[in-house]
Amino acid sequence: MIVKESIARDLLRLVVWYPLRWLVEILPLGLDFKLLRFIGDIHYFVQNKKTNIILKNLRSVFNARGLQEADCLRILRNYYRNHYVSQLQIFIFPKLNEKNIGKIHRFTGLENLNEALKGKKGCVLLHAHFGPAQLPLHALGIEGYSVTQLGLPTDEGLSFVGRNVAFRLRLIYENKIRGRIISTESFLRPLFKALKNNDIVFMTGDGAGGNKFIGKSVVENFLGNETKFTLGSKIIAEKTGACVLPLFTVQEGDTYITHIYESLNPDGSCENIISDFSRIFESHVTNYPSLWHFWDEFDKRIVKKSVS
Repeated sequence: MIVKESIARDLLRLVVWYPLRWLVEILPLGLDFKLLRFIGDIHYFVQNKKTNIILKNLRSVFNARGLQEADCLRILRNYYRNHYVSQLQIFIFPKLNEKNIGKIHRFTGLENLNEALKGKKGCVLLHAHFGPAQLPLHALGIEGYSVTQLGLPTDEGLSFVGRNVAFRLRLIYENKIRGRIISTESFLRPLFKALKNNDIVFMTGDGAGGNKFIGKSVVENFLGNETKFTLGSKIIAEKTGACVLPLFTVQEGDTYITHIYESLNPDGSCENIISDFSRIFESHVTNYPSLWHFWDEFDKRIVKKSVS
């Protein structure tokens, strides 16, 4: 979710990155996530222009699928809950370890990952801005895997408080993740080196916030509309021979479950990687709509067809 800069947002940042951050760090595991979801509830009850945009986009997809207004409001409330968990989960990461992470997270499909790594060409875990996106990265690091995330950390357009408080402290906390984060705007030599070392690389397929797509993209049908998907994973797979496995984290009660799917290119063919991923992605958004991060800009992501 993209939020515009304002004095109110700066005041909220100061609350989040100081007293709230300290409170989350000392709360028992489990209660910390509940607190972040509660903040989402507060946001839900503060009606604003953003709420109207999100609801409009939800209705455009789900009303045609038979969902009633009450269903869209339930999705909206959970969307706000997920937003705060996804943005502030890094406060919780330093206290997660081999002994306690099972209380809030587990994997399915690790055998698919291990099978892909037998090829000794590394593995790309292709995911989306869906659920607590950095949790599986940290969890795999705790499990002993060598992981690298391709991301886009930037302070572009942020206020003074945004740059010097939120962004600065976020980088400090992201450095505590049990994995390495490299920028899509830097030299990608570390990414190729990681795959050469048979490591795991996390890449997103749905672009970045603000409807940004780094590098080449392709249009696929998604939720009944034509939208863009990044081609980076396909290009990397073609250049390195790495397997590409979809990864999605869903929420069941108070537990997050990360599903790692079978390789999209087990025979080396990369032709259908993006289209196959988009179908798996769509099924997750349909079943767990509140976990996708970009409902506030869904209408802007639709590729308009030119009229000849």
